[in-house]
Amino acid sequence: MIPDSIAGSLKLALLGLLTWACSETGLAQRPLELKVDFFDLRPLGSSMRFFITPGFKELMDEASSVPVLRIEGPDHYPWHIEASSNLLDPGPWRSLGEVRTGPKPILLMDLQGQGANGVFYRARPLMINPEPDRLVLIPAGTFLMGSPFDEQDRDTDENPMTRVTLSRDYWMGKYEITQGEYLQLMGTNPSKFKRSLDRPVENITWQMAMDYCQRLTEQARQAGRLPEGLVYRLPTEAEWEYACRAGTQTRYPHGDDPDYQRFDAHAWHWDNSIPKGTHPVGMKQPNPWGLHGMLGGVYEWCLGWHAIYPGGEVVDYVSPQAEDRVMRGGAWSDHPRNGRAAERHWFGISQTFGNAGFRVVLAHPYPLIPEG
Repeated sequence: MIPDSIAGSLKLALLGLLTWACSETGLAQRPLELKVDFFDLRPLGSSMRFFITPGFKELMDEASSVPVLRIEGPDHYPWHIEASSNLLDPGPWRSLGEVRTGPKPILLMDLQGQGANGVFYRARPLMINPEPDRLVLIPAGTFLMGSPFDEQDRDTDENPMTRVTLSRDYWMGKYEITQGEYLQLMGTNPSKFKRSLDRPVENITWQMAMDYCQRLTEQARQAGRLPEGLVYRLPTEAEWEYACRAGTQTRYPHGDDPDYQRFDAHAWHWDNSIPKGTHPVGMKQPNPWGLHGMLGGVYEWCLGWHAIYPGGEVVDYVSPQAEDRVMRGGAWSDHPRNGRAAERHWFGISQTFGNAGFRVVLAHPYPLIPEG
């Protein structure tokens, strides 16, 4: 067994390193937490003696316990777990592997730490959020884009349902871009509802949103805050719906809500927007992934066009060129039935409305089909 004094020093050293890991990541969600327990593997080794290799059996016959890390942290965040027996040694840390924290704790066994006089552990983030107060990490994954034929209030442009795989993680704006953010970067505020700068910027064309993203990218690059290979841009339609659904397949991320009784808590719409117009961001409940205003407030421009879905299975889908640009989400001027996760809206590329805004993603760039 490892003495209690050593176990205590392990936990103290671990906590000190965790402070470094969390501050580097700038986590705005629940912090990363690692705990170390010690397990005697001899009973397990005895019961499995006919199924394990001789070398592994020797490890399980050792009298000393094995350190087992219990890892909890913000959902979807990827980490590289490492160990060292000497903090004064400038040599490389020993890798224990990569994990992605989620709703359930992760257990990671350190067999090489068995019998050690002291081991230090650290977690290095694989993706560092440059703006933790404004961006939420969206994990790569696969979902069904569109709606089934029996979904209440569905529209015909939501089929054929398409299985979309997004192959890379990306960051998405926690809120719509506000009037204050737009004014600070672009030097003007085109909004019709200028009651406060913490409201979504609106009266925005698709090109104005694209120009904002380009300037935001340049500003971050010049300040040294832009992660390598990433840009600020509008989300693709697939990225938007995937993030809005947040792992659900219901009409809304909070459920099917057939009588719209829960919708008020999540979105500004025609019936609860008093006075009429926009309201400050972040006042309604977020979806399960921490995104606010996806179902109401202002419609949000997306990167692609309002085109028919391809059906089947696609990877990193971007809609092909069509007549109109596409917008997603609900708006203060619309009804709850038009704020569903699968709902699509389309407007001419140069038109402006008091209900048209946008949010950004920080992600890998996508090539766009030239207009014309």
